[in-house]
Amino acid sequence: MATHGAEPLPQRLQAFVDQTSLSGVVCAFDDTGTLAVAKRGVADARTQAALTEDSLFRVGSLSKMVVALALLRMAERGEFDLGDTVAPALTRVLGAAPADTERLPTHDELLHHTSGLKDPPPLWLPYLLGEDRRVSTARELLPLGLRLAKAAPPGERFRYANLNYALLGEALRLRTRTTLEAALQAQLLAPLGLRDIGVSPDEAQRARLSQGHFSLLGRLVTREALLGTEADAFRDTAASGNLFASCGDLAVLLRAAFWGPLFEQEETRRQWLRPALENYAGGVVVRVEESRARAGHAGAVPGFTSFFEVHPEARRGFIVLSNLDLSAGDPAALSRPLRRLVLGDSEPTATEPSARHAPLLGPLRLGLHAALAPTPFGRMAQTLIAAGLLVHLLRKRGRSRVEALTESLGVVALGLTLGALTEMSLGMRGAVLAALGLGAAVMLQRAAPTPWLPPRRSQRLSAALSLALVVACLAVGVYWSWLPFA
Repeated sequence: MATHGAEPLPQRLQAFVDQTSLSGVVCAFDDTGTLAVAKRGVADARTQAALTEDSLFRVGSLSKMVVALALLRMAERGEFDLGDTVAPALTRVLGAAPADTERLPTHDELLHHTSGLKDPPPLWLPYLLGEDRRVSTARELLPLGLRLAKAAPPGERFRYANLNYALLGEALRLRTRTTLEAALQAQLLAPLGLRDIGVSPDEAQRARLSQGHFSLLGRLVTREALLGTEADAFRDTAASGNLFASCGDLAVLLRAAFWGPLFEQEETRRQWLRPALENYAGGVVVRVEESRARAGHAGAVPGFTSFFEVHPEARRGFIVLSNLDLSAGDPAALSRPLRRLVLGDSEPTATEPSARHAPLLGPLRLGLHAALAPTPFGRMAQTLIAAGLLVHLLRKRGRSRVEALTESLGVVALGLTLGALTEMSLGMRGAVLAALGLGAAVMLQRAAPTPWLPPRRSQRLSAALSLALVVACLAVGVYWSWLPFA
């Protein structure tokens, strides 16, 4: 990269961004205002409409910082107690008072991810898509998380979990007796004049909302085209990761939070930036290197990635909002060269990588999500999976009846779980299970001449362990099939 030291920051920032594979908007700011904005890429690959400085993006877990700031402002005015337990919100979410057998986490522990809650495995969470799926509201997410994994005692360890902020969103709605959108506007955004941060974009904002993209073998494909129409039914869990924002409004919010009039008392600002465990403060990660502190956070939902970094002492920061999926390259790889550029330490060089494409990661990630999606593409994937399981059953020849039984029950368990996760209709689910059951019967019939147990001792032990595991999986599949959701 040629030396641009004599050029203004806007030109240097744009020159740097032009060398990267980023599709998004980058803005640099200080305590007085926005210093520079650079953009690269398209808002929608189908129309090739270019991104603008005012383009809107889904910002993923940057949403947590927004919610944390709103709650801290309320706490500062005595309208919200961070030390209270989460009992009222949990009662609202679960529809009944929680059992009075263990200490419940406080709002402050939720804020710092020390509540002991943890998310279910990502593959089991269609809500990450931000679409109107089976698991799409906090009322469903929290029972799901608590059923799949027993919570650790509150306050003892750090465990990053979207459930924490989903529950804080419920607490905010309960305390303000309104929607999350209205609460964030009244408590945080409206006083700063910010309109381009929110839950559900209005008609004018929707025209500026960029499409999320996957990079499939070098070609950009919108998540809407592959995963269904963009939905706002993610409102109930937007607190944990699906707010939309513009780079400009986020810069104003960060400037007000770090150096401006957002807080009435300086102690509240210190409280916000004080980490509990693992460097995690109130919706931001605070690190100190070589006696210099920096705060930031990254965010990702399918089709979008984002991050920001602020240097409080240098009174400068930068934001990157991208409408490319994480599988196409992590824009956080830009943080080091951007840090040098914005802070003026040195010029970034062209040899520094901005993002490394993984050609197979995009299709794999998309396939996992799409296989769970209630879309024609998803239904096709589900049908192919069911057909593959059936073919496997019919082709498999076991050495013993126990092995045949294990294979048969395992495939039926997979079929049950697939039907539960993908919201197959009862008729479709029955047809799949009937086909798999018939295949299992054929397999068991063919295994009738074989001995009950395999000949070698090691094979017997392996068969017994496999059968025990499959029975457990079958129980999970049955449980999921009849699990009532609120």
